[in-house]
Amino acid sequence: GGLDSNAYLKRSQIRRFEIGVGEKFIDLDLESVFNDSKKDFALMDGDEVTVFPNIVVRRRLVEVKGDGIKRPGIYEYRPGMTVNDLIGQAEGLKEYVYLERADLVRTEENFSKRLTTFSLKDLYKEESPGHYVYTGKDEKNFA
Repeated sequence: GGLDSNAYLKRSQIRRFEIGVGEKFIDLDLESVFNDSKKDFALMDGDEVTVFPNIVVRRRLVEVKGDGIKRPGIYEYRPGMTVNDLIGQAEGLKEYVYLERADLVRTEENFSKRLTTFSLKDLYKEESPGHYVYTGKDEKNFA
C-alpha cells in the first residue's frame, strides 16, 4: 500500500460502479484532501482509485500537423528553434497550403496551453505556383 514516489497528488481519479447508473469517474485532488480533513472523501466498496504519475521529465518535442504540411509529425525540439525550422524538418509546405492562418499551441510549465494565431504569409511568399520561399521576417520562436 501507500503512494509511489512519483505520485502526482493533485491528479487522481476514482472509478465507481453504481447500480442503475453504471460506471462513474470522480476527479480528486488528494493534496487538498491530505491538507484539509474537511475535504476527505468516503470510498465505497468496489471503488478503484488511480493516482496519476508526476511527469518529472518534460520531453523536448514539437509537433507540426495539418493538411498543408508535407510530413506532419513529432520532431525533436532544439533551443532557438523557429516555425521555419520545424516546417523545414517536415519537408516544407504542400502546394495548396492555406497561408492566412496558423496556430501555435504552447504547453506552459504548469501544463496549461497557450494559443498564438498568426499568418504564414508573414513567413512565406509564393515564388511560383505551389512553391513557397521563406522570407525571413516576423519569425515566431518556440523558445
